[in-house]
Amino acid sequence: MRKAGLRSIRFGFNPNSSSLGADVTGLLLAGALASLIAVAIAIWIRLSARAGGGTKHGRGGDAS
Repeated sequence: MRKAGLRSIRFGFNPNSSSLGADVTGLLLAGALASLIAVAIAIWIRLSARAGGGTKHGRGGDAS
């Protein structure tokens, strides 16, 4: 009798088929890129606020 089961594993994806792995990889890369862009914008905003840029809030310096 023959044993049924897994004989070999092949890693990669077939470009001729609609592979879910390729879609998930693209979504993960896009999500990572969006996260990096968001972090870079947050750092830029914080550094510009520390340098004195940005909007001044309150009444200003001449109010008593």
